Amino acid sequence: MQTKSLNYTEQDRFYFLSKRVLEIVISLIMILVVAFLLIFFIFRKVVYKKNIFIKKTYFLNEDKTIELNLFNCDSFIKNIALFYHVLLSEISFIGVALVEYKSNIKYKVNHKPGIFSLWFIRKNSKMLDTTISSCNKEYIENRCLVNDIKIFLKSLISLLYFTTNKKYIKKVKIFDVYFDNLKIQDILELIQTSISTNTKRRFYFINADCLNKTFENKQYKEILKNADTVLADGSGVNMACNILQTPLMQNLNGTDLLPFICNLSLEKEYKIFLLGAKEGVAQKMKEQLESKYKNIKIVGTNNGFLNDKESEIKVINKINSLKTDILFVAMGAPYQEIFIEKYKNKIDAKVTLGVGGLFDFYSTNIKRAPIYLRELGFEWIYRMLQEPKRMWKRYILGNPLFLYRVYRYKKHEEKNSLINVYLNNYETPKKYKIEKLLWHLKFVLRTLIKRVIDIVASFILLILLAPLLLIVMLIIKLTSKGNIFFIQKRVGINGTLFNMYKFRSMVVDAEELKEKLMQQNQSSDGVLFKMKDDPRITKVGKFIRKTSIDELPQLLNVLKGEMSLVGPRPPVIDEVKQYNMDDKKRLDVKPGITCIWQVSGRSKIPFKEQVKMDKEYIKNQSIYKDIVLLLKTIPAVLFQKGSY
Repeated sequence: MQTKSLNYTEQDRFYFLSKRVLEIVISLIMILVVAFLLIFFIFRKVVYKKNIFIKKTYFLNEDKTIELNLFNCDSFIKNIALFYHVLLSEISFIGVALVEYKSNIKYKVNHKPGIFSLWFIRKNSKMLDTTISSCNKEYIENRCLVNDIKIFLKSLISLLYFTTNKKYIKKVKIFDVYFDNLKIQDILELIQTSISTNTKRRFYFINADCLNKTFENKQYKEILKNADTVLADGSGVNMACNILQTPLMQNLNGTDLLPFICNLSLEKEYKIFLLGAKEGVAQKMKEQLESKYKNIKIVGTNNGFLNDKESEIKVINKINSLKTDILFVAMGAPYQEIFIEKYKNKIDAKVTLGVGGLFDFYSTNIKRAPIYLRELGFEWIYRMLQEPKRMWKRYILGNPLFLYRVYRYKKHEEKNSLINVYLNNYETPKKYKIEKLLWHLKFVLRTLIKRVIDIVASFILLILLAPLLLIVMLIIKLTSKGNIFFIQKRVGINGTLFNMYKFRSMVVDAEELKEKLMQQNQSSDGVLFKMKDDPRITKVGKFIRKTSIDELPQLLNVLKGEMSLVGPRPPVIDEVKQYNMDDKKRLDVKPGITCIWQVSGRSKIPFKEQVKMDKEYIKNQSIYKDIVLLLKTIPAVLFQKGSY
């Protein structure tokens, strides 16, 4: 026993020592970042008279509080100043939750709080039924250096959902669809009220895929717009809410909500009916729930494959005859919502919920994602790996598309808001001079951040791809005569010329042969030269063009500052000579390796449509949109969409 106790003591010593060393190293690195940020905050103080720091009081333990300095801003950047306090060992890098002091709160914990914690991760992802005390208890019980590193890495990912905005509103609007921004207690109260007052209420859930479907299915969109209660489900909606500055209160998905409804049904003796999924799945779920919740009243089940009106009416009569209080419908969106709306006046159940794939999870037909993926909002990755053929398009293409649509929706709403503000305040020019100055500062900062990303990303990619680049260089040299690289004068920002690098994919005299092939140009506009089976292309060239490997040397152009990772493609001189005034707007920004039309069809898109897409990018460009376009480039290259 004494030996075991000594072993634990040694382990604790090693843990605290190694953790402290890690904290010192990371804090020193972050203080260098702080020094860079201080320049910005000092400039802001001089110009706008804003304080560099703000002081906030936090719980240090059960009996003590501590006053900490944070940068005076509204993003996570404010917390970087806390690394100074980590260096002084006043707080920890990873620890229990760092909770702001309030006199009406009792914080019963005697472990050092950290910038990052289990609570930080789960709070950001809006996990249901998560409390500070439960997170702290779990952290303390499993405390070790490996778990601390895991929490740090997960915390970095959870910054995707981080927001300092605490202005919650009851109704949030996304794409003209309102959802109810509620907590679990509110939902349970609505269910109780509906049943006790004999009032029908329909509950629908929306995630990123559901909202994408509203663009193609107008009937589904109208159903959601007129629904009694619509609840948010998933990390995509969580991110969208932050983008729109209307933060989500809780992620109320049906899978996490079911245990609460079951407990309520046990207490109030509500009768439940399960309708949906394949034959036998609802029955299997019923058995699982009955074994877990003794005496729960699940009065009936039925599969969701109702092929005609007669079978639909038959199952509704069955539901009504059993005097159902709560009806779960699991047919998948939008079919379950259409079914519920179609028969809302015939169904006697007071509460009806459209719950998608809930039955598959609770019947154990499909395994749910482990907790660490749910913490990160990455449950969709696990779901896609289970059924890649059915799910890849929904998530790989659908998720970036959803966020892009949210961003455009935000810009549209902001534009309308600015117009209204201008109309209401056109006699206050001073205010708009300040806004103009702020816009200019924002533009300069965005340009600087984009350049930093270009330098770091191109440098890392050149190092990682070095083996591939060497192999391609060797193959080109061995299989055809001529230089390895094709260097061509291209037109950059504001008409400046630069040498653009590519792997040579054509024969040596390709430019001379081009004149002879002009009559076979397949570009409908005549500005670009495109041939699907271009005889000038070598065998190796055909492959590297198809896979876009020939474009990789342009990472050197990005590193040099002649190009960016994202931007309109750099045109050749002869192409620019044919531009009209409208076409020349493409030259207003630095050219890039990828942009909107490169991920939307590439060579299949006519020149005028390419110009239109490039102008759209220039008008709405941002760091966030660049990241989305880079992510969408991956499937565009992998599936060789429109490349030749």
